[in-house]
Order: sequence, then C-alpha cells, then structure tokens
Amino acid sequence: MRSIVVSPKDSAVILYTNGASVLEFAMFAASMGLVSILPHLTGFGESAKAGSGGVPLVPSIVDKKAKTTATLPLYTKAKSIVDEMSGGITTVGNAAYFMGYSEGGNSAIGAADGFEKNGITPVKVMAGSAPLMIRSTTVMSIIQSLLAAASDPSSVDPFGILYMALVGVAFSDTRPGPANFGQGQPFLNEESTQGYLALFTDKDAPSIGAESKEAYLAYLQTNYLQLISNPNFLSTNFLNFFANAIGNGDPDPCVNVPMEQQVVFEVDKICATLSENDLTDVVRNSSYEIELCQAEDDTLIVPESVPDASKLKYSVPGNHPEGNIPCTTKLFYGTIFEKPKIREENNSSPTQSPNITKAPKSDKKTKAPKAPKSAKISKAPKAPK
Repeated sequence: MRSIVVSPKDSAVILYTNGASVLEFAMFAASMGLVSILPHLTGFGESAKAGSGGVPLVPSIVDKKAKTTATLPLYTKAKSIVDEMSGGITTVGNAAYFMGYSEGGNSAIGAADGFEKNGITPVKVMAGSAPLMIRSTTVMSIIQSLLAAASDPSSVDPFGILYMALVGVAFSDTRPGPANFGQGQPFLNEESTQGYLALFTDKDAPSIGAESKEAYLAYLQTNYLQLISNPNFLSTNFLNFFANAIGNGDPDPCVNVPMEQQVVFEVDKICATLSENDLTDVVRNSSYEIELCQAEDDTLIVPESVPDASKLKYSVPGNHPEGNIPCTTKLFYGTIFEKPKIREENNSSPTQSPNITKAPKSDKKTKAPKAPKSAKISKAPKAPK
C-alpha cells in the first residue's frame, strides 16, 4: 500500500498516489471470498481522536508496533462481524496474506511479524520497494538525499521532503512508545516538528486522495512553502552522527559505533528506536514466504534496501513512484491464494453416523408354470385303395 496520510480528511480512507491504490487489489481479494483489511498509518483509534479534542493525528510510517496495533483490532473486529452475520457457520481463519508498496510494504512485513506472535499464521508476505533496513540503509539514504538537497536547493523534491519528514515526525516526542520518546533525542528539530504537526492536522488541507496531488502541492506551496522547501529539518545530533558515518564509510553506525560514543553524540536512544523498528532480521529469518519487488532506479528507497537478495522476486524499471503499479501487480497476480474452506456444521456429530440399513429386497416374482403342451392329434390312417 502506498498511502501517505497528509490531511485529516484522509485519516480513514485509502489514498491514490500516481494512479495506483491497494483498494483495487482488496476488492479483487474480496471477490475471491477473502476478507480484506486496509489499516491506515496512524495506529488503531488515533484518527478517531484527532480533530475532536483528542491527540493530534501523527502518521507512523515505519513504527513497527503501530503496524500490529493498527491491524490486529481490525482483524478481530472482522472476525466477530463474520461470525455474527453467519450465525457461526462462517469464520475468519487464523491465517493471512500481507501486501503493500513503499511504506505499505514496511507495514505488511511489520504486521505479519506481529500477527505471527499473536497466533495468526502469515501465509505469504509481498512487499514492493519497502523501507526495511531502517537502522542502516534507509536512514543513510535519507541523510545523503538531504545533504545533496542542502548543497543544491533546486533539487529539492517537496514530496520527497514530506516523505522523509513523515518517517521522522512519529519519533520526535509526538507518540509515546519509541525508546527515544521524552529522552531529548528527537529525530526532527523542534521547529520542524511543530510545523509538520500543524500541517498534518490542518483541516483545510485538501485530500490528496479525493482531489489530486497537484491540488495538495499547490496548497503546500501557498501555506507551507518554507516547510517543504527546507531540507534542514533533522535534529543537529541526529544529522551530525549519520553524516559523520557517511564520511567514514560506515553503513551501520548504530551497530558499529561503541555505545559510549553514542551517548556522547546523544544518539543512543535514537539508535535504539531505529533498531527496534528495523525489519532486516524479520525478512531474513521468517518462517513464512516473503516475496520482494524493487524499482531499479529508486533513489528514495534504494535497491540496497533489500535485506535478502534470495527473496527479491521481481525488479521493475523506473523510480519509486513508477515502480508502484508494476510491483504491486506482479506480486498480486503472481500469488495463488488458497480458496476459502468449507467446514462441517457446528452441530455435526464428531462420530460417524451409522450406516442406514437397506430394506431387504423383495423375492423375485415366481413365474407361472407354462401350460402343458396339448397332445398331438394323430392323423387318421389313409383308406385302402
């Protein structure tokens, strides 16, 4: 699923980006008799509170825990609805498929891991151009993109900035749970955090899903130009630590830099948050099938973001947005889904019913005896001549 939640109007709908949506594939699955669940990125219950005097709407693009908390309650609710509507004759099984693109691919793998730990078996997981190596490749490519944008402002992509900010805003003292929450080690600097919170809770912002990407971008340029054109939104310690690692050729500084130095840089809690949301080991050690797809020219989620090359099923041409439709289509149509199983009625006896005794066949009808043949009539002797 590629579904950047950028407006309160989009908090409960699936968004269309570049013409593709997981909604079509959910409808296909539903037509096959499967239950389809479409969670959004804020976590279960958060969007219901947003805009009604509750907590602000804060998207959680790569928050691993949010994948389970956003999806598992919907599964439980769907299960109860199906049981109630069918009178217990039909039930939602304890096995599931997971699929998504970009942050949706991250959601698919994160949710599958959470479902398995709660007794629900992942049958297969399909993810396209997904940020999976959060602690290493993902964050390093983001830093490199921001450094390039800082040196060449003309290269700044507003939606690229928006996407990167969405990754960081959930880990900037905006949502309880991450290891760095309340520890003085946010991902974004304070000014940027407040600016993006205002943007994400702006009720006047148009829906990028219901209206258009162009309409939303025009609104951003009118009301938040400084926010979306400024690549310097990371906290100083965060930026310096990873920029220094890039200069040293260190691909995974949160592992390679000793903890004492992380404490000095004041990034030890940042690294802990990155580690707890990294999906590298989940992909490499999964007991269930995982198929990955990657856009070959992707500069946002670079090809090096694939944790296990043996699970890369498809490579498609194009950049990140252009890889959406080809990856999603190949992953979906390359999967053979199990058909819904027909189970016995609830009141059926576990023992085998006795064989019905057939009525004895009636005796064959006795044929009536044939009448005896009549005696032959003797011809009278011929008279003598």
